[in-house]
Formats: sequence, structure tokens, C-alpha cells
Amino acid sequence: MSSSSTRSPSYSSSADKVWPPRQSDHSNSRLAFNMITSTMFGLGVKATQVAILMETKLYHYTPEMKAITKIKWLVPSVYLKTAAVWAPVGYIYYWSRLRISYLLAQKQREMAQSANRTLRSQRRAADIEIDGLPM
Repeated sequence: MSSSSTRSPSYSSSADKVWPPRQSDHSNSRLAFNMITSTMFGLGVKATQVAILMETKLYHYTPEMKAITKIKWLVPSVYLKTAAVWAPVGYIYYWSRLRISYLLAQKQREMAQSANRTLRSQRRAADIEIDGLPM
């Protein structure tokens, strides 16, 4: 009687079984990344447009109106320009973090596959030794 008949099906040596189970390429992370980066990039573009529009509109007023409007729009203008500068920086930062996490997960998958191959070959060698003995 061989030991392979008592082995559970989870120990089958098919090449398509990999532990840990393969993720769907970080679909949730990619969705979150797309939402964050598109929002940040869109805000950056819109902030640039609004800042340019505000600065060009200021020159159509009289000097008194221009002074009042400049004081009124100073804080939003600085904020929007800052957002326009930092949105691409945030985009690159989140993209690089996602890429690094993807590469780390890929490396872990490769290591797990290598360990599974080694384990399967050890099990086959053990089965051959056990099956060779008379019962």
C-alpha cells in the first residue's frame, strides 16, 4: 500500500497550485491609486487654470478694486498654486509606492513558487523511497 493513496488532495503536485494564492494584481490598490492620482492631477490642472484666470482678471479692474481683490484672492491663489505644484509630486509618489509594492509582491510570489517546487520535489523523492519499501 503506497502513501500516495492516503495523501490529502491539497498536497497534489500540479504546477498551477501556488501558495499564497495569487492576487488579482492589486486590483483594490490600483483602483485606489487611480482615484487618488486622477483627483490630485485634476485638482492640479484646475488649480493652475483658476490661478491664471484670477491673475488675468485682476488687471481689468481699477487700481482700488485691484488692491481689494488681490487681498481677497491672495490666500486662495497661493493655495491653488501650491496644489498645482504638489499634485504631480503626489502623483509620482503614489505611483512609485504602488510600483514598489507590486514588485515586492511579485518577488514574494516567485519565492513561494520556488519553495513549492522544492517541496514537491522533496515529496516525490520521499514517495519514491516509501513506495520502494515492502509493506
